[in-house]
Amino acid sequence: MLPLKSVPAVIGWLWTWRLRSEAVEAADFAGLETASLGSAFLSTSQLVNEGSLDADEETRALLGAPVLTDITDIPPLQAEFEFPGPQSTSLVLEPGDLPSVDGVQFKETPPVPAPHIGKDRRRGLRPPLSTLILFLVCLGLFTTRAFKVRAGRKTTAVFSLQQQPQKPQQQQRGGEAGSRERQQLDEQEKLLPLATHLAETVGIDESLAVLCDFRSSVQRAKQVQRSRLGESAVSLESPEIPMKQALDKGVSALSRLYEVARQRGLSLAEKTRRINGFSVFSQEELQAVGGYLGSAFAGMLEFHLDSLRSSLDAFGREVEMMENDLKRLRRFEGTQDRRLLAALVADVEFIRAANEAVEKLNRFAMDLKSAVATALVSHFRREQTCMHRKCRDLLEEQRVLCRVERRRQLSMSDGGTAALEKLDALDEELCRAGQILEIYRDKIEQIERGDDILSANALRQQANAVGQGLNALLEAVDSRRTEISGVAGAQEAAEHEEVQRVLHSLTTRASQEAATLADVVKSMQHEVKMRQTVAPPFLWMRRNHGRKDTETNSLINPSVEAMLTDWLQQVADNAEVVASQAASAAAGTGEANSGSGASEALLDANRACMVAEALRQEAELLGLRAQLIASLEFDMQVSDILAQRAAAATGAATEEEEEQQHWRVLVSPQESLQVRGLLEQMKEAKEEALTERGLRALAVAAATMKVASFGLISIVHGHEKQ
Repeated sequence: MLPLKSVPAVIGWLWTWRLRSEAVEAADFAGLETASLGSAFLSTSQLVNEGSLDADEETRALLGAPVLTDITDIPPLQAEFEFPGPQSTSLVLEPGDLPSVDGVQFKETPPVPAPHIGKDRRRGLRPPLSTLILFLVCLGLFTTRAFKVRAGRKTTAVFSLQQQPQKPQQQQRGGEAGSRERQQLDEQEKLLPLATHLAETVGIDESLAVLCDFRSSVQRAKQVQRSRLGESAVSLESPEIPMKQALDKGVSALSRLYEVARQRGLSLAEKTRRINGFSVFSQEELQAVGGYLGSAFAGMLEFHLDSLRSSLDAFGREVEMMENDLKRLRRFEGTQDRRLLAALVADVEFIRAANEAVEKLNRFAMDLKSAVATALVSHFRREQTCMHRKCRDLLEEQRVLCRVERRRQLSMSDGGTAALEKLDALDEELCRAGQILEIYRDKIEQIERGDDILSANALRQQANAVGQGLNALLEAVDSRRTEISGVAGAQEAAEHEEVQRVLHSLTTRASQEAATLADVVKSMQHEVKMRQTVAPPFLWMRRNHGRKDTETNSLINPSVEAMLTDWLQQVADNAEVVASQAASAAAGTGEANSGSGASEALLDANRACMVAEALRQEAELLGLRAQLIASLEFDMQVSDILAQRAAAATGAATEEEEEQQHWRVLVSPQESLQVRGLLEQMKEAKEEALTERGLRALAVAAATMKVASFGLISIVHGHEKQ
């Protein structure tokens, strides 16, 4: 169908060809008309074969409706012209009006009847009408082709205009993607300190390896960002892919670190709960301890052990709650889960600290109980050993005196039979005393093998009964020997060579025992010095916050440790002096020519040995005191460090400590006042510990710090970590 724009032109051409047809009919040029008609049909065939009249739907949509020519622009015609109505003949050519051209057959339609003007005129008008129809067809083809060419150009232009914004749109999309990636990179960089703290807090090879992967991913993303900033234009081939891959690897590494830390926290929590806490002293044990160490020391010891027991119970409750928190934590999905990561860091950090604190505090308590039991058993053994030494020496002395007296009685011409019979009876008693002495020795060894205070105390009572009986037996033998008529006196008996040899042997043995005790005291002094240099708790926590392991502040009055060191040194020096005196006594018996001198040397050596035993006991008590001080200070350090961490989380710590804090909690104003009050209690207790010198005052200060520390921990645990 012809475009609407050509309708006015068709009207004009119809009028022109009508006039021409009248002229042709008048001239009657039939042959010329036929030739013109043939040429017209050749041109029509060529035009039809060149292109289609149908325009592309897309092109039509782009072109829109053509602009109609105003009909008033056509000059007025001389003849009257009417447009056909809906029921009249259409001016648009139908395919049936054209004959077959070059083998192309158009679909036939009923012919349109021509206007009736008369028989002769109708016949005369056919050639001009055919020419007119051919002209109209050609005109339509040319018009359609022109419109098609213009439409094609317009479509190309529109497509070109549409293509031009594509590059800016791609650049805009690339810019938006780059902005998102930069934001993700910034978030991962902000999470790097928190992730580092988490990996170092976990402290195993797997967590540190995953941390390296995360750092590498962040570094790779930063390299891609720098390389993209250096380019002049954004590539059209997905330039965000390398950045996206690096960021995805970073999120994956964080997710793996999150899960490794969570599993490690659960493992440490279970390990902490499985620790078998120590048992406190029973009342019977405390009575036994008080009988040896004094009731004041026993009461203070009971107070401190009860405080340590409460610490283990409090840590156990907190760990159980945090273990449940770890079980409820959801999966880590991306950098938007910073609070989830902060909650994990807080829980794992406390669980690891609690595990170390419970293990070491439990070890301190058990070592302290063991030291008390050892000191008490040593005291029991020392009491019985001194009695055993006395009975042993007395037995040997009575034996030699009885032998010398028997020889003297036999050497006398008037030796009495009664005296010899009494000496025989005494020999039997001495033989029985020797057997009892062996039993006594076994009882003392059983005391040394005692597992606890109560069993050792029971064995001590048994051994003491044996020792007291043996001593009574030997004293009775000595008394009965002196009652024999005609027996030599003590002075005379001491002058005997065999008696002097025995006395010298006993003195030498006593001096050797004194020297051994001096060596024991010196060894105990060394052990106490080593025990005073106990490593502070949470060294991994100090390293994570950039502190050196040696940066430890003593929480106990320095004069307490200095005084303890001086006492130990004095005891060790006295033990050496006593050992030297015993050695001099032993040397004196070898040079003594009288029995009295040998007896006095033996007495001196025995006294020196007893003093050495007392010095050993003093060294044991000082070692026990040093162990108690170490336990108190470690307990204080645990409370102090955990309180500082909790205060830093609430924003109430020093500026340096808050800078080292990787997670925070928001507390209410009322809770903030509670935090300040607890910190004030902590400060006062620390000041008291630094000024007081008594063990009980130190124990009270440690307990106060513990209460304040767990109060702060409870406040922090009840809030969301950020």
